[in-house]
Amino acid sequence: MSGPNFDELIGDLPPDERERLRRVHELLVAAGPPPELPQLLSSPPVRALRRRRAAALLVAAALALAAFGAGWLLRGTNDEFQ
Repeated sequence: MSGPNFDELIGDLPPDERERLRRVHELLVAAGPPPELPQLLSSPPVRALRRRRAAALLVAAALALAAFGAGWLLRGTNDEFQ
């Protein structure tokens, strides 16, 4: 298996930089393509994230409602507005 032509990929560079990039290019070509991603990891569990987010929003709304209700019930009977 041969990779892309190095000279086609690289333009005019200083000789030391060109040699460094050539070594890296050869290493990448020798390594080959990465392995295929397992099917389990190819798609994230979107439904679980949506359910968690919805549950967190419901808990936050319930806490806010409880705090409002507690404040409403525990307020003092002050007829004067200041």
